[in-house]
Amino acid sequence: MFSRDIMTPISNIKEAEPNSKFVVVIVAENWDEKDLQIISNSIDLIFHFKLHPNEFEAFDED
Repeated sequence: MFSRDIMTPISNIKEAEPNSKFVVVIVAENWDEKDLQIISNSIDLIFHFKLHPNEFEAFDED
């Protein structure tokens, strides 16, 4: 997955529904910090878990 895979649908939804809110969760070891900032500037909240996706098991209740 690439930043454009996240940004394109967000842009499309924002165009159709300008008051939409977005939270993005990225689980990746090598996601570019610049790309994270670009995404962060376009959405409401971003979570980046810097680990290999196979290591991510689940969100806990906390």
